This record gives sequence, C-alpha cells and structure tokens, in this order.
Amino acid sequence: MKRSNLTGCALSAGLALVLAAVPLAGCMQGGEIDAGTPPATSVAEAADDGTTGTVENGGSVSFAIEKGPGYVDAVEAEDAFSAGDLDWGYDPAAATAIALTGSGAEIQGSGAVVDGSTITISAGGTYIISGSLADGTIVVDVLDTEKVRLVLDGASIDNSSGAAIYVAHADKVFITLADGTVSSLSTTGADGTGIDGAIFSKDDLTINGTGTLEVSCTAGHGIVGKDDLTIVAATIDVSASGHAIQANDSVGIAEAVLSLSAGADGIHAANDEDVEEGWVYIVSGTVSISSADDGIDASSAVQIDGGSIAISADDDGVHTDRSLVQNDGAVTVEKSGEAYEGMTITVTGGTADLAASDDGLNATSGSSGSMIGWGMEYDSSARILITGGIIYLDALGDGIDSNGDFTMTGGEAYISGPTDDGNGTLDYAGTSTITGGTIIAAGSAGMVQSITAGGAQGVIMASATGESGTAISLEDADGTVLASYAPPKGFDSIVISAPGIEQGGTYTLRVGSSSRGITMDGLNYGGMGGMMGGGPR
Repeated sequence: MKRSNLTGCALSAGLALVLAAVPLAGCMQGGEIDAGTPPATSVAEAADDGTTGTVENGGSVSFAIEKGPGYVDAVEAEDAFSAGDLDWGYDPAAATAIALTGSGAEIQGSGAVVDGSTITISAGGTYIISGSLADGTIVVDVLDTEKVRLVLDGASIDNSSGAAIYVAHADKVFITLADGTVSSLSTTGADGTGIDGAIFSKDDLTINGTGTLEVSCTAGHGIVGKDDLTIVAATIDVSASGHAIQANDSVGIAEAVLSLSAGADGIHAANDEDVEEGWVYIVSGTVSISSADDGIDASSAVQIDGGSIAISADDDGVHTDRSLVQNDGAVTVEKSGEAYEGMTITVTGGTADLAASDDGLNATSGSSGSMIGWGMEYDSSARILITGGIIYLDALGDGIDSNGDFTMTGGEAYISGPTDDGNGTLDYAGTSTITGGTIIAAGSAGMVQSITAGGAQGVIMASATGESGTAISLEDADGTVLASYAPPKGFDSIVISAPGIEQGGTYTLRVGSSSRGITMDGLNYGGMGGMMGGGPR
C-alpha cells in the first residue's frame, strides 16, 4: 500500500520528479503521452522489478513534475505510480480471448471458465474481453501473488444484482482500455453482500490505456477499490447514485479524462484504520465532477500537482480531514459550500478559481482550543499558507477562514467576500502575516481584522464602497500599478498588500472613478475611517 507523507510535509527546491514506464523523449511538466513508442515492459507478465519482454500492443505515459521552491509533497508522490501503472502494453498472441455472447461467453485460451453468465478468471495473465453480457459478471479470483490484466476491447457488461467486474483476490488487477474502443459497465441493483460498485475490487486496481469506459451504477458506487486505485491515460465517464470513485487507501490520477456525476462524493478516499491512508493525488489530466456531496473528499490528504479540474458540488469542493495541497494545475470550483476545506491548506502554485456559498478557504481540524481573536477558538493544528499560484475567491461566507493562522509569502489572491456584516474577507483565530505576494480582498467591513506585515512589504486597509465590477487599483508615486482587481460583488472595505508597498512610500488607491492618496507612515495603513467611491452594492 502506498503511504502518505503527513508527518511533516517535505519541501523540495529545483527537483524534477520523473515517473515513466520507459525512457521517452519530450517529457514535460504535467504529462505527455507517447503512443508511438512501444513500451519495454509487459506488466501482465512481469512485476515492477524491471523484467522486460516483447510487447506488440500498447503505449506508455511519461511525465515530469517541476518541484519549485515551495513544493509540498504530502503523499510521497514519487511512490504514487508504479511502472506498471504507466504502461498498458500487452501481447495479444499470449492472451486469453473472452468473447461475450449475451448470456455467456466463448473462451479461447486458459485461465478462465464460464458458468452461465459468470466468467471466473483463476490464473494470472492477460485476458482480452469483447462482446456483450446482458446480466452477468467477470470475477477475478487468483492467488494474492498473481497479477491480472483485463483488456476491455469494446466490451459491454450489465448486472442487475452486483458488480459487472468483481475482483475477489489478486495481487493487482489492471483494467486496460483498448485504444480507439468504447466499453461500458453498469449495475442496476445490489445483492446485499456489500459488493456495491459497477467495478468492485478488494485489492489494488489500475485502470489505464487510451480507450473509453462508461460506468453506470444506480444502486451504489461507480468504481470501488478497497486498496489503491490508480487511473492513467483512460477516458472514463461515471454516473453513480453513490460515490463516482471510491477507494480505501488512495486514488492516483495521471493523464486521464474523467467525467464524474455522483449522488454522493465525486472522488472519495477514506481509511478509518490508518490515518496515513485515504488520500487523493492528481498529477495531470482533465477531471470534471458534479456531485451531491463533496467534489473530492479524502480522510488524510488531497494533493494536486497538475491537470485541469472543474467541480460543481452541493457540499465542499475539495475536502480533507488533514492536508490539502495545490502545487500546480488549474482548479475551478463553480459551486460549493466551502470551496477548499482541510486542517491545513497550502497553495504553492497553479490557479484556483473558487466559488462558495460559505467560506472560500476553510482551515479547521474540528478540535477545540483557546478562545481568542473574534470569538473563534484558536486551533494550533489549523493553518492556511499561500506561497505561490493565483487564487480567485468568490465567497458568501468568509473569503479566507482559518481556525489557526494565515500566512502569505508569495503568489496572488483576489477575494470577493461577503456582502453582509456577519462574515469577513479575512477571518482567522490566530495571526495573519503577509510577507510577500499580492492580495486584494474586497467585501463587508463588518469583520475586518488586523494583518501583520512582514519584511519590507506593507498592508493597506481602507473603507471603500463599490458595486459589482468596480475596478480597484493601487499605484505608486510613479503611476505604476502595483495591484488591481474588479470584484464580482459589491464591497465597502478593501485590504491590499503587494510588492512595492513600502514604509515611507506614497500611493494612490483608485476605486472606480474615485481616488485617495495614501502615505505609509509604517508597514500597516489602517484608514478605515473615510468612505470613497459609491453606488449600490
């Protein structure tokens, strides 16, 4: 089982993480698929020990991660994908062919038997599955030292009372989607045994290849893995009444295209017995989630190192009980209760465009602490740290809410906060320190807290009224714009900090057609007294 790295996140500078089944030219940050170069390993017949063989069909994926100065590795990314996960090659001549015939199957080769509409695989190896099965299942039941590859080659399997594919025992199972094909798996009922997914695996499961898989489950979850679940390069559409994707230990995603519709969480990873398991790692690809609960939910950690992620969630956009890290990638949360929620939230790079009906970023561990600040209980375990990236927050609750501390050393954060006085653009129980980066927070003046400037960069807090779309900008004495933003909601207070705001400097704050001169007698300017601008909110 892969482990998370939550006991002190590792910080690395100038390192490149390269994960590849074979050496490929042209590796790039975020991932690159090279379908024209045949892989050198046959995973169905070789463990992850470098054993090589001749492969006549398949491809492999290679990607590199640039670890910048603030990179945080919360899930031991180096171990998230094995060579086998990134290689979907197989030799058709050495495989067993299973042709589904509607109510049964015809088998050419060894290792599989048919009993009515149940096909049982009892030996390690590669099995190419085609045709349709009206009401049946593929069962994998092999020794726990054996690997199995199921190649879905335009296969369609429906099951009215259980999983379409059920892995009972194996060391690891690879479901490979044959290039250029579309396969489908559906479950419309449950048999009461706890096998509650269209794909249900009790052991490690990898779905890879460049084909397409459509998964539907109206009586449970879409894809379930009770150990590690890895998805590489595949195009998968999931519609489920429960979680679209669920795993006990981990979910790893690289170069996949996922469209997930869920009656519960879009991606769910939780382990009640091991606090270091239950994590989600996305390194590249495209993920679209519509969920009735959380978009992404993990018990230990969520780490985003790349890819494009779009979430519309009735509850949290991304939730974890412990560590939430975004090192890169483009995340859009179109709808959520709280967009990002975790005990710790760290943004070191990438872009995040987040909309929330409650808080934008919310750091909490759920534990109690000493009562300080604005009546919040201080939680020493909770914190929000921004060291890089670009964040846009549109929140009806607090823009940034930490039950512990809030620190910003780099990056950019643009916050359109609440329009009522019961919340604030920046809310924290401990301390707030800005030593670098650019932040503009515009919202209600009802709860505006002090911010500690650090180094040579100052912070400006001012009353200023504007309606939706009113432009805010700060210029230095030479007319250079240091920061600018047009919030999507009305506001009556502004917090600005940016490089170039220095003690002794003079600046012009512009809000719409109004302007105000500001002199920084210190590093903190707290001119909340006078109003400027105007118009309805």
